[in-house]
Amino acid sequence: MDKVTRIKKYIHIAFWICIFTGLFLFFYVAHPLILSDTDDWYNASYWRRPLPVWGQFGSIKVFPETFMPLCSMIGVSIIYPITHNYLISLACIYALVVSGFVTLYVYMAGKLIKGLTGSSILQSDEVSLIFLMLHFLMYKNDWNGNTHLLWSRDVTCFFHYTLSVLLGACLVMYFIRKETIEGKNISSSIWSGDMSSLKGGLLILLLYLSVYSNMFSNIVIASYAGIHVLRMLVECFRENRELKWFYKLRLWFSNTWLFIMTLVMWIAAVLFQTQDPRNDIARGQGATGSFYGSQKAFFSNFVSVNKMVALLVVLFIFTFAFRYLMIKRKRSNKDMHMFSVVSLEIIASCILTSVYLVVLCGVASPSYLYRDDVKLGIFFYLLIEITLMLAETFIEGTRDNDKNREYTRHMALVIPLVCFIVTSQTLNYCKSYADFSMTNMSYEDELRVGKDIIEQFITADNLGQTKMDLHVVSNENADDNWPYPSYAGNLIGDTLFRHGVISRKMDVVTVFDSSKNEELMIY
Repeated sequence: MDKVTRIKKYIHIAFWICIFTGLFLFFYVAHPLILSDTDDWYNASYWRRPLPVWGQFGSIKVFPETFMPLCSMIGVSIIYPITHNYLISLACIYALVVSGFVTLYVYMAGKLIKGLTGSSILQSDEVSLIFLMLHFLMYKNDWNGNTHLLWSRDVTCFFHYTLSVLLGACLVMYFIRKETIEGKNISSSIWSGDMSSLKGGLLILLLYLSVYSNMFSNIVIASYAGIHVLRMLVECFRENRELKWFYKLRLWFSNTWLFIMTLVMWIAAVLFQTQDPRNDIARGQGATGSFYGSQKAFFSNFVSVNKMVALLVVLFIFTFAFRYLMIKRKRSNKDMHMFSVVSLEIIASCILTSVYLVVLCGVASPSYLYRDDVKLGIFFYLLIEITLMLAETFIEGTRDNDKNREYTRHMALVIPLVCFIVTSQTLNYCKSYADFSMTNMSYEDELRVGKDIIEQFITADNLGQTKMDLHVVSNENADDNWPYPSYAGNLIGDTLFRHGVISRKMDVVTVFDSSKNEELMIY
């Protein structure tokens, strides 16, 4: 390895360390993930069966309802003995996990960019940074309280929705790179033993967890699997005309059984979901009005996009169209054909995901489509396609022919400028982001409330009590005093007992105490 290559490698490693560090500071220092409501307290320690359960609340939520308590247990076992601060210890492990997921998500986007364009590592890193920043800049319009595509209402929703989408998105980008760009057949490789059983088993596990996450997130991998299976079916019949239809189908199945299995699991998830008791809430809504509201919510998401993002997207698309429509390139060009196939899978998957979510939210509640952690599945496909168009247009890749190499080299000069504009606008502190809270409380408020609750439990535990009154802040504007309703005390006590903060289980009566609002400065 020569000196220049070694320096580039070190820069590449430093780049990803900076990405992870920046994300960790965002999710731990600037906007920490504090347990903010009863759902958070309950799910921090609730372990479910690692299988879908017929007729149970959250019947298919295997991934979030096993991964969140696992992370919580790690935080309590490793970080809590060091910090002696329960809430901060959990916030630290949650920030590490979320930052790791987002970093992997952006890294997989960079690998996809490099695989498609044949660009250098540092060029793909630049475009990956733009891809990440667009997630934060997308809805940054007000002076404060802005959300972003990685925003969620509380810690529970982060695990149940955001991380579930990111898991599916990482799998999609991996399969596009391996199957479509590199031409490898993963299904066949697993079956024949060309891929190690450990790696193949891990892929199957990740697909299982991605599908059995929740019905708003698993469509990301399911839509891609459906589109990929159809494309492979068409190619199989077109390229093997001499074979009988039975042998064609057998060949197609052997090349796509991994994705067919994913679709079968997804159909099973739909059947399980039909028996989820949560559906009773949805049945009480008017189908026609809800479906109209779902369509309205879907299109409203594009109206409120940041103007700079909208302008950049238009410029990217126009420049891309100029390169491939105005500059004469043969349609038979291999690189252009590859980009077309990748784009076809991405755009078709995006359309399928969008239609599904509109229909699902029309049945459940149109309000879901206003949520960033739900529409992230749609915007993932949109942003990765826009990013690939940007990379294909501006990056000087090894796949460019001699005729266009000089043109692309000049276009690549624009990338650092675009990267600077998007990053600086995203980091503009004058327009701050909202904390992760369903009740619009700041994280400082949540820390005070959470600390007071824990101190009440510890005091009662030290006195040897088995029964106690838990005084919580009063919220007259919410049904049953959310985020701390009448059943909150026992759930919080169970979690503190399981995590070893208190030494015994207690019978807890939750008391709505307005004096706590003044004491803790919650207004």
